[in-house]
Amino acid sequence: MDILNTKETAAYLKVHVETIRRLARCGEIPAFKVGKDWRFDKEVLRRWMEAGKMNLSGSGQ
Repeated sequence: MDILNTKETAAYLKVHVETIRRLARCGEIPAFKVGKDWRFDKEVLRRWMEAGKMNLSGSGQ
């Protein structure tokens, strides 16, 4: 299991760190919290992207 932090996830998805944080808060990206920090399972993110669920605008549409 490869777990990424917010900065690593932003680099992986090639978006800004704040975009990742916003999407996580809104439930738009698969994530979980460890204390106050967001964590992301790289394999889950890969499947999420392949399923076409990646909406980096954060608008929920």
